[in-house]
Amino acid sequence: MQQPPGHGAHLVEEVEGDSGTTMASAIYLLDAQGARVLTSNGAIQDANPAWSPDGRQILFSSNRGGNLDLWTIDRANGALRQVTDDAAQDWDPAF
Repeated sequence: MQQPPGHGAHLVEEVEGDSGTTMASAIYLLDAQGARVLTSNGAIQDANPAWSPDGRQILFSSNRGGNLDLWTIDRANGALRQVTDDAAQDWDPAF
């Protein structure tokens, strides 16, 4: 869990049931208004969220494109953008 300075919000990752081979996870925003799901937690693995320095975007790893790549989500409008698209497994993002 981490938060940008002065933004009063935390990011948490919830891991859903695991059969030993498949895992799903979602990223939540926790702030004074409560908890809000930022990413879907169906069969997708969204993990390792990191705040942008200004607190407007969240960078995270996801297999939503088939391979584990980096994505951003805009905190204000929820818009997703794929940042990487390569054969490597992209983990532990940071700004």
